[in-house]
Amino acid sequence: MADVEPQAGPEIAQRPEGETGQARPASNAAPNAAPKIAGVIWVLLGVCSGLAIAAGAWLLIDPGPGPPPAFPYQDKVYHVIAFCLMAGPAALALPARYLPFWMTHMLAFGAGIEIVQAKLIEGRQGSFYDFLADLVGVVLAAIIGQTARRIFVSLRGG
Repeated sequence: MADVEPQAGPEIAQRPEGETGQARPASNAAPNAAPKIAGVIWVLLGVCSGLAIAAGAWLLIDPGPGPPPAFPYQDKVYHVIAFCLMAGPAALALPARYLPFWMTHMLAFGAGIEIVQAKLIEGRQGSFYDFLADLVGVVLAAIIGQTARRIFVSLRGG
């Protein structure tokens, strides 16, 4: 997928040629609000990603036992959801060329959490299967985020 960068700059409307024979910007050209909206969206996605990572770190390191399972493999489902939510905003916002970095970053975070649980937190244990659930969440985030990004770009006409 081609990377899409927000485009800025005034819209140039053609007006009748002036004395110099060059087209000049029309005074009634509508300002392009898309770059400002895109900037706000990027900031909101960054805030959502940061808060999700902070909440995820707290929940994943909390020494409490957590709620009793309501269904089989509930813990693994929670890992998938948590890592999808933590990786999702960046998967949507970042161009495809940055995804390997972000996915590696999130997988290292997941591995680190499991190591911390196994070695440093009394009453918790690390789990390879939790890490696999983290991997599934990150991959789902990348697929959903990049698909949504392609749809958004195609609707925008870019």
